[in-house]
Amino acid sequence: MAGELPDVAFVADNLEAGGAERQLTYMVRVLRERGARVHVYTLVPEGTFAAEIRARGAGVSSIGASGTSHLTRLARLVRAGRAFRPGVVQSAHFHTNLYAAAAGRLLRVPSIGAVRSSLRLSVDRLGRFGRLSIRAPTVVAANSRAAVEEAGALGLDPSRFVVLRNVVDTDAFSPAPVTSGTGAFTVCWVGNANPLKRHDLVVEAFARAFSGDPDAQLVIHGRGGLRPEIQVELARQGVNGQAEIVTPGHPASTLRRADALVLASDAEGTPNVVLEAMACGVPVVATAVGDVPELLRGGCGMVVSPGDVDGLARALASLRHDRERRLVMGGIARRRAEQFDLPGLADNLRRLYRQAGVREHGS
Repeated sequence: MAGELPDVAFVADNLEAGGAERQLTYMVRVLRERGARVHVYTLVPEGTFAAEIRARGAGVSSIGASGTSHLTRLARLVRAGRAFRPGVVQSAHFHTNLYAAAAGRLLRVPSIGAVRSSLRLSVDRLGRFGRLSIRAPTVVAANSRAAVEEAGALGLDPSRFVVLRNVVDTDAFSPAPVTSGTGAFTVCWVGNANPLKRHDLVVEAFARAFSGDPDAQLVIHGRGGLRPEIQVELARQGVNGQAEIVTPGHPASTLRRADALVLASDAEGTPNVVLEAMACGVPVVATAVGDVPELLRGGCGMVVSPGDVDGLARALASLRHDRERRLVMGGIARRRAEQFDLPGLADNLRRLYRQAGVREHGS
C-alpha cells in the first residue's frame, strides 16, 4: 500500500489513560494526518482520550456499556459500519477482537485483532473464547515479538501475527533540563490497578534499598482506584513518609522528575511507560518480561528476573550515588527512544494493512 492509509473503524473496550489507549490515539493521529477517515467504537462510553481523538477529527461513539448483550453491541457496530464504510475493522484490545472479526466478516472487509501483553495470559483470561479471539481476525497485531514467539509455543500459527511495535511521542516526552544535582534521588513508578503490574514489589524493592534514606523518594503515578492498596503497602513497608502518590495527569511531568523508573511487572508486551521514560532520558530498572530486554539493550537500563525483588533493590541502589552513570544511561535511553518515534508508525501501519489484505484507496 504505497498510497493513502485506509479508512479505519476501531473497536476498543475503553478510552481511559492506559498504554493500549495511548497507542490508539497515536494511530488515530497518524491516520488522520494522512487523510484517512477514522471512527472509534467503544464498549465503555467516553474516557480520558475521547476528547483528544475527537480533536483529531475522528469520531467516537459507544456501542453499549456494561449490561449490553454481545449481539446488541455487534448489531450496533455493523449498523454503524455500514454507514461509515471502513476499509478495515481493527481491534484495540484483545477482548474486543471477536467484535472486530465478526463485524469485518459482515461488512466484507478485513479485520485486525490485537495482543497487548503476554499472549498466553490473554488467551487464558478469555477461556473458551481465547483461541477464537486469535483465529477469527484476518490477522493479529502484536505489540511485542515475545507474543509472536508465544504463538508457536501455543500451537498457533505465527504467520498470522504482525508485530506492530509501540511508538512514543518524543516531543511530548522529552528530558528535563540538566541541573547541578542536589543529592536527592527520586524513583518513579507509573501503572494501574492490574495485579500483573506488581506495585507491591515496587514498594518492597524501594524499602529494601532506601528505607531510612531521607533523600530518597518514591513517586507513584497510578490510577485513582489503586491509591488505597498502595497506601497499605507503603505503611506495611514503613516508607509512607518517603512516598508521594500523584493524581494521574500527563505522565511526562512525573517522569521528568525521576532519576530512575522501576517496572516490576509479571507480564508485559512492550510497555508504554518504558518508552516514555527512555524518551525523557530516565534510566529504567525493570523485570525481563515481553520485549523489555530488547528495549533496554545497549546500556539504557537494567533488567532482572520477574519477581526478583532483591534484584530490583540492588539495581536501584547501584544508581543512587552515581549521578554520572545515570546521565550516561539517560542519554543512551533518549537516543534509543528516538528509534520508536511517531513518524515510523505510518510505514508500520501500511505493512500491517497490506498483510491483512486491505484494499488501497480508490481500488
